[in-house]
Amino acid sequence: MEPAELVFTDATFSESGGACIGSVSDGSLSVANGKFENVIPLPLSLFGRVSATIAFSSGSVLAVTAAGVSYLATGPARFVEAYEG
Repeated sequence: MEPAELVFTDATFSESGGACIGSVSDGSLSVANGKFENVIPLPLSLFGRVSATIAFSSGSVLAVTAAGVSYLATGPARFVEAYEG
């Protein structure tokens, strides 16, 4: 597992169901030529109209529309025997 951030360019967003914090439970990322459900290809750097929906285990949902998205590793990878998120 590697700590990371999704970086959206020129983004607008909306939150529903409360504060969007904590573990991610579901999500999708759509671009002009495809849609990714619950996984994203790495490395990631996409430009053009991008939309994302990220659901959190708390029940809150973040919806993002942007001009691009990229993946940014924020720390070293570590081995995880089982992921409970």
